[in-house]
This record gives sequence, C-alpha cells and structure tokens, in this order.
Amino acid sequence: MGRNHGGFWVGGWAWFLGALATGCGSGPALRYEESYTSEGVERSIGGGCILAEEGLSGSSATGVAGGAGNPMQPYTIAYESKDDGITVIVTDGGGTSRAHRVYDEAFLESGKSDEIVVDLEMDTLRLRYFGAESCDPAG
Repeated sequence: MGRNHGGFWVGGWAWFLGALATGCGSGPALRYEESYTSEGVERSIGGGCILAEEGLSGSSATGVAGGAGNPMQPYTIAYESKDDGITVIVTDGGGTSRAHRVYDEAFLESGKSDEIVVDLEMDTLRLRYFGAESCDPAG
C-alpha cells in the first residue's frame, strides 16, 4: 500500500488521491510536491493533485519503514475540502500540529504557490502547493 524509497516509507497517498482526483467532478484544485531532507540530502517523495470538492477529506501518515537506510520521522498530513477551498494540517509523530494552511478558492484559481517547511526532530519536510484549474494532467 506504499512504497519504500531507500528506507523511506511512503504510504497512504494512493487510496487518498485516487478517491479525490478520479472522476470526482471539476473545479479548482491544489497540486502538491513533497520532499524530505535527512542528513543533508533532499529526496522527492512524490506529488499529486487534490480536487476542491465539498466534503472530501483524507490523510496520509508516513514514518519508519523498519528497514535499512535512514528512516523517516513520522508525520501526518490531513486534507479537508470545504467551501471551495482546501485545508492542510501537518502533524508530527507526537501529535503536535506543526503547520495549518487554508487555501481558499481565490488561491486555487490564481495558480499561485505556497511552501510549507516543517523542521522535524532531526529532518525537514518540505511541501509545495500550487493552485490549479483542475486535476486534469493537461490543465
């Protein structure tokens, strides 16, 4: 249900994004890129798109894979689509909210970008968000 990237476990995105981005309607969206820096090396974890459709929500939990390499510190990213906008909340492994953003319809339709940087205990999580017209790859 996830992928192991050199000791980094990435899970939960497939079910979440599949539910949000396939056939769920049209309208503004939030594209994202996620990267993780450990021991001075930044690695891309992935990216995708979240459609702003009323009532959709989900989360992704990431953490130690129990394998070789440098395991990621646990964190959770929760998404909620409400009132033509999307709320993003990043929580560390201890349950402390580390970042909270509300991307309203104006931001999503503008094509603007925003970056969230979360310093975890020893590593850094970087999330880049971009407003988009839709989750259509051509758009």
